[in-house]
Amino acid sequence: MSEPRKPRHPDEPVPRDPADQQATVEDPLSVPLPEEAGEASPPDTDEAGTGPRGRAREGTVHPEHPAPEEPPG
Repeated sequence: MSEPRKPRHPDEPVPRDPADQQATVEDPLSVPLPEEAGEASPPDTDEAGTGPRGRAREGTVHPEHPAPEEPPG
């Protein structure tokens, strides 16, 4: 059938594609990222309760809903 997929070195993972199907050049469709992209902080998430740690949480999911009056906890 085909030759078995074995790693070349003991620490190297088994490749997903056979050797004759692995890419040898850079992907022409990949989008180059600006150099400062890695230094920026990630954007805030939209899901309730998944915001950045240490930041004050809103009382509601939607700003038009009334927030509860009682303190948390």
